Amino acid sequence: MCYDSSRSCQTSLSGQGLNHAATPSLKAMSREEQERKPLKVLFKEDDFTVEDEEEARELYSTGYYGEYVSGKLKLSPAEVLHLLERGRIRVYDDSGKELEFDEVAKRLMKKDPQTWLKYLVYSDLRRRGYVVKEGFSDRVEFRVYRRGAEVGSEGAKYLVYGVIEGEPLDLNNIYNMTKTARALRKEPVLAIVNRQGEVCYYEVALVSL
Repeated sequence: MCYDSSRSCQTSLSGQGLNHAATPSLKAMSREEQERKPLKVLFKEDDFTVEDEEEARELYSTGYYGEYVSGKLKLSPAEVLHLLERGRIRVYDDSGKELEFDEVAKRLMKKDPQTWLKYLVYSDLRRRGYVVKEGFSDRVEFRVYRRGAEVGSEGAKYLVYGVIEGEPLDLNNIYNMTKTARALRKEPVLAIVNRQGEVCYYEVALVSL
């Protein structure tokens, strides 16, 4: 099964074999998103934290964004880029300087070259209405819940792995990813991202002959 993304993409971004997706205009956002005041996120020591408790509750309750660690809501890099793109948050460093989308992306990619690929897959899934959480490894991997799911009351339905179109795929890796997903009672899915940043999804199954 394959679903093609209709994202428009512009501006070359080197280092990933992918193009840097254009930031959507306000017209692409819902009226609720346009009217909602952006929340403040602190970027310090590689962590993204929603400092204000009320803002943290608001963000988590409107999409299960982030994870609570020691009473603070922490956001993943993919979540931060997606929310920045949507105008939901503003990011500041510990000196109080506001960081724009491109600057945040560049800083993250220096630490993890797969950041942009993770962001493209994560953002595409979110736009399709799914709740998305990071996976269990350092790969481009996400736990994806069914639409309308209550996180905490039920498990993720899919385990999605992101890969770049045209790059070699190790069959052993695909086999191991599929076995892991099945062992966790999740459906394995490959998210293939082309050079324009468009995402196509393929269900993966083990076949015994």
